[in-house]
Amino acid sequence: MLKDLSLLDNKTILVTGVSGTIGHDIAKKLLVNKKIKIIGIVSGLRKSNLIKDLLLNNNFYLYKMDLNKIKQISRHCNKIKKIYGNPDIIINSAGIFNFKKLTSYSLEDIVSNFNINSLSPIIITKFFINNMVKNKWGRIINICSSSSYNGGNTIGHCIYASSKHALLGFSRALDEEYRNKNIRVGTISPAGILSKMTKNRKDIKKSSLIPVSQMTDAVLYLLLSNGKGIVYELRLWRMQR
Repeated sequence: MLKDLSLLDNKTILVTGVSGTIGHDIAKKLLVNKKIKIIGIVSGLRKSNLIKDLLLNNNFYLYKMDLNKIKQISRHCNKIKKIYGNPDIIINSAGIFNFKKLTSYSLEDIVSNFNINSLSPIIITKFFINNMVKNKWGRIINICSSSSYNGGNTIGHCIYASSKHALLGFSRALDEEYRNKNIRVGTISPAGILSKMTKNRKDIKKSSLIPVSQMTDAVLYLLLSNGKGIVYELRLWRMQR
């Protein structure tokens, strides 16, 4: 894998949600290449205790950004640009999932789901994509969900599924806008990862959940895909669903 990761030498990669199971594993695997710089986004510095192993790496930089505070995101992105430079790659991994019926949501909960799952990736991408155009190279990977396609197949997914469906639609349209500028936009949509997000799910057999390593492998596959054939959507299904 290290040989393959050499394709990303000297790249700056912004990863949101590095205190989550998926974001943490993505950053950890990428940091095998000592020539990659990772800017890891967390919503609060108290979560840094969950990523002590990442903080031991000199190429990892932790940055606090509350993705629910939409109006502040552009200001944070400008600060990131001044301190670390523009990212060449953006991996939007942060997400929240509230497993409940529509009538159980408060207005604030609904807005938070869309802010974190949909709007924040759009705003972050909007801020940095012009620099990718200038450099004639860029990669954007958005972590969606199987719910983006099928609504979740069980009661309690309506807000999560619709917010991730919005991210999927954005990614597809963005790919059409920027593909001819050597910017590749990809999505990965898993159906149940063994992670903190699924810890309390009682509707899924824990033995059927997908290991996070498979999710990370999918991310690396998209990042390292460099041929004339464009891979831009990957779906991971549980064998025992």
